[in-house]
Amino acid sequence: MQTDGFFNIIDIDFSPIIVKQMQEVYHKKYYQGENIEYLYMDISNLSFESGKFDVIIDKGTIDTCLQSDFPKADAKKIFKEVDRVLKDDGIFLSLSYAPP
Repeated sequence: MQTDGFFNIIDIDFSPIIVKQMQEVYHKKYYQGENIEYLYMDISNLSFESGKFDVIIDKGTIDTCLQSDFPKADAKKIFKEVDRVLKDDGIFLSLSYAPP
């Protein structure tokens, strides 16, 4: 996204191992990590203030959630939290690789 002109990116993942790998690999590859943060966080319990983001992009998180023991309850928590941290005119884009 940085190479396409997007800045002030925050990338979160539930796996501390993945976050560490992203920090190490992309810090060197893209602008020495300027304007991008990689954080370990649970999307259903974000530590950001309300109304922080213009855009949230999900790539596979909802797919994973729907495979949990309580898919509807887990999805509801995620959507509630995404709604909380999005600005009123914000956009949520979810990319799914699951079959219909």
